[in-house]
Amino acid sequence: MKFKLLTILLLAFTLVGTVSAFQLNIDSLELNGVELDEEGITKLSVERGQEVELRLLLTAVENVKDFEIRAFISGYEYNDVDRIEATSVIDDLETGLTYVKTLKLKLSDLIESDEYKLRLVFSDRNNDPIIKKYNIKIDLPRHALKVSDVIFYPSNNVKAGHALLTSVRVENKGEKDEKNVRVTVSIPELKLSASGYINKIETGDEEEETEELYLRLDKCVKKGNYELLVDVSFDNNYRSLEPVRKTVHVEASDACGSTSRSAEVNIISSVEKVKRGTSVVYPITVTNKGRSQQSFTLTVISPNGLTVNVQPSNTVLLSSGKSHTFSVVTTANEDAPLGAQTLSARLNSGDTILQELILTAQVSENETSGDLKNYLETGLLVLLVVLVLIGLLIGLSKLKSKPNDEYY
Repeated sequence: MKFKLLTILLLAFTLVGTVSAFQLNIDSLELNGVELDEEGITKLSVERGQEVELRLLLTAVENVKDFEIRAFISGYEYNDVDRIEATSVIDDLETGLTYVKTLKLKLSDLIESDEYKLRLVFSDRNNDPIIKKYNIKIDLPRHALKVSDVIFYPSNNVKAGHALLTSVRVENKGEKDEKNVRVTVSIPELKLSASGYINKIETGDEEEETEELYLRLDKCVKKGNYELLVDVSFDNNYRSLEPVRKTVHVEASDACGSTSRSAEVNIISSVEKVKRGTSVVYPITVTNKGRSQQSFTLTVISPNGLTVNVQPSNTVLLSSGKSHTFSVVTTANEDAPLGAQTLSARLNSGDTILQELILTAQVSENETSGDLKNYLETGLLVLLVVLVLIGLLIGLSKLKSKPNDEYY
């Protein structure tokens, strides 16, 4: 009798301590309109950064209080700071009723193309949760570029009458290499724009940067904030990105309101090729358009690795109507960085900035120095061989000319 009583008590305690999961039927589950199956793998072609929709059809088998759904994807590198998950609104379920629940998951543009598990947790306040797991495969889109950075020089604060230089960094997040990517920066309100090309951006999250794109602001631009747009087109201009919007602050210039143009500046070419250890010349001609004699000064700022010398002098005094050519001699040092290097030239008349110019030096390796070294090494080797041959010939000739020491 005591044994039966003890068994009943143990069973009662066991039942009290056990919390079972509530009953729920999952009638259908779709991700972006594609039916998910717990047994198989669902392959989805979705773009990184895209928002996907999870649609569930549920039927309550019993009344459920404080019901909620949580969906998430594990294994993403940056889940600790940018989780891929979504949670439904808390609700009560009634027995026999069917409910439609919609959740939206934002896929990061950093997620890798691979197989993942989409986990769904159905829970209420007190019962054990119901957990479902679905295998999905995320593919890369065929074409997907992203503007990863916009760099202003000297900054996004610029004075009216000065130049704003902009470099744009573009990242390839698609499965195809992209060639001839066109990048345009513009300030529509000021009717300014400049464009450049990136020859190739390889797949695999590779990044490439444009050359500095030059925008010169009129000296009478009003003080204020202006919207700068970055437009990117690619794939033979059939595709383009949504414009990236940045803000540029302009400070007013004291030069606004001055008289008519006092000088005219001409340059034959602002882009030249130069090899390491050699020089190139940019001829810049200035003509005094004013009514009186003026002094002009040309100042050139060069990057590391390039040396600049303005000849015959960087300052000249010109009478009205007279012209003068400054020769900007630019030398690429032996350790100069390869590729496009930008120089900034500014023409002043007194304290007034008349014009700013951007000069580009395409620096390449100097193969001549290497060839010369090879030639010298080859020449030295040939000289040694010749000296050895001459020595042998002299030795043989002495042996032949030596008198015979034998007597008869």
